Amino acid sequence: MLFCVSPVSSLSSVNDLATTILSYFYHRNRAAGITSADVLWEAQMELKELTLAKADESTKEAEAKLDELAEGSREYEEQEKIADNCQEVQNLVAKAQKLREDKKPFNHPFYWAGFVCQGEG
Repeated sequence: MLFCVSPVSSLSSVNDLATTILSYFYHRNRAAGITSADVLWEAQMELKELTLAKADESTKEAEAKLDELAEGSREYEEQEKIADNCQEVQNLVAKAQKLREDKKPFNHPFYWAGFVCQGEG
C-alpha cells in the first residue's frame, strides 16, 4: 500500500494536550487507509466530543480484546500497544478535565479547529 505524505499543521498556537490526543486519533485512523483530510476531520470531531467516560470506555474495550488473544502473539503485542495508548489518552483527558472543570475539555474550537491538512494523500 502506498501512502502519500500529507502534512498536518496548525494555523496558530495549539494546546499540547489536545495536540497529543488529536495526533493519536489521526494516526490510529490513518492506519486504516482513510485519506488524510477525512481522518483529520474525524480526529477533530472525536477530540471535540471526547469525555473521560468515552476515554474510559475505549480503554476497557482495548483491554477486553487483550483477554481474547494469546499472550506473546503478534496480535497481542499490537493490542497491548493500543490498550496502553488508550490508557494514556484517558490520563490526558482526566488531566484536562481537572484543569478545565468541563466534561468535554476539548470542546472549544481553540483545541481542534486550528489544524489543517495539506495535500490529498
